[in-house]
Amino acid sequence: IPVWYCQDCGEIIVELEDPTNCKKCGSHNLLQDPDVLDTWFSSALWPFSTLGWPEETEDLKCFYPTSVLVTGFDIIFFWVARMIMMGVKFRGKVPFKQVYINPLIKAAEGKKMSKSSGNVIDPLTVIDEYGADTLRVTLASLTIQGNYICLSEERIKGFRNFANKIWNVSRFSIMNLKDFNIDKIEKDKLKMTLVDKWIISKLNETIKKSTEYLNEYKYGEAAKIIYEFTWNEFCDWYIEFSKPKLYQEKDTIERRTSQY
Repeated sequence: IPVWYCQDCGEIIVELEDPTNCKKCGSHNLLQDPDVLDTWFSSALWPFSTLGWPEETEDLKCFYPTSVLVTGFDIIFFWVARMIMMGVKFRGKVPFKQVYINPLIKAAEGKKMSKSSGNVIDPLTVIDEYGADTLRVTLASLTIQGNYICLSEERIKGFRNFANKIWNVSRFSIMNLKDFNIDKIEKDKLKMTLVDKWIISKLNETIKKSTEYLNEYKYGEAAKIIYEFTWNEFCDWYIEFSKPKLYQEKDTIERRTSQY
């Protein structure tokens, strides 16, 4: 602890740099406090020290307290509890209203990842090989309400296929929308088929459910319903149903409806 006690006059000195003498009596007979700060001490101050505290900055007024803290279950006492204690002590308010406990990542067989075991999956290597979106959707899909995620390259490859599916269907859609201008569409003249109404209904259902899941921090469930709609309903069924209309040479109302 950067605290020194003058052995001659009893003055307590707190400095960033080691003092050479007592500022009160000039004595060189100083003794530093032998105690140490807890490793998590500065981390406990993080919610407000990063915002300019002890000054009453605009950032501090705006962002403290915040709404959600995301962390792992292994540091609830070391970090979360201490941030709450320090926040109440120095700011009079808890630093956040909700805490989302995300699972920790383990190797495929459920063991802890370590370099010595050779089972570490480097996220940068995964991004280079499969793309950042693949890694994002993999982790989101595997994030359930539990303590651990068992991650393997095979699982990542599976979601790579999903990312490719989104890429391909996006490219297909763009290719078939080159002559489409939504501002010129008269909605009341569109000719919706049963299939068109079905996919719009499924889309609205997916939006509603995924939004509810995200608001409840159920990321795995949200990713699952988005995956199922995109692959099983939109790509496998609706796109295939739409191709005959989209491939028409004439600019028909059926084609416009499918584009819409």
